[in-house]
Amino acid sequence: MTLFITMNSVDRNLQLQGSEHYHATGDFIISGLIAPLFNGISADTLIIIERGCWWLHIIGIFAFLNYLPYSKHLHVLLAFPNAYYARLEVKGKMDNMKSIQNEVLYAMQPELAPALPRLQTGDP
Repeated sequence: MTLFITMNSVDRNLQLQGSEHYHATGDFIISGLIAPLFNGISADTLIIIERGCWWLHIIGIFAFLNYLPYSKHLHVLLAFPNAYYARLEVKGKMDNMKSIQNEVLYAMQPELAPALPRLQTGDP
């Protein structure tokens, strides 16, 4: 982050000097406080500092990405696929069996139970 803040501070100085390709975009809070440290430096030197900070920042990101699989921070990479492929159903959810639901229903409201077939006398 130090490299990134320095890069923005130098970029702001280049904007204020009117350097080509550096259009005024305004101040960032922290970078704006550090920007006066780079007053009086030539535009060519500021461009070298700005580009150097940018490349060192990117190299740091790539180094951290190589370090991630061997560190406790692997969850940073795995969080997105884990959230995408996560099951939305609650673990341990059981499907109700219709026959058991009917048993409970008939125990609570016996009038809903189907009538049992009557045995006729005289049948073998």
